[in-house]
Amino acid sequence: MLGAGPAGLYAAILLRKAFPDSSVVVHERNPQRATFGFGVVFSEQALDFMRSDVPELLDLMRPDMEQWSALQLSLPTRVVKFDNGLLPFNAPPFG
Repeated sequence: MLGAGPAGLYAAILLRKAFPDSSVVVHERNPQRATFGFGVVFSEQALDFMRSDVPELLDLMRPDMEQWSALQLSLPTRVVKFDNGLLPFNAPPFG
């Protein structure tokens, strides 16, 4: 049994692809249509894995995806800027 979060759904797809005769059960613990207003962020490396493993899934998701080239994390004492989802090498430690 797998959870219905992003990792569980992806694992279910990969399991069914690798073992087409298997039975995979996905369990959602929250009520139907419940949402909590947060999304999932995929790095370019994660998208490359998806493109390699299950390109049809990426094709289905692409129209609803958004992409940013620069992000920043605002901490109480400083701001850490990311470029293309990568933490800068010279970034100060979190904390």
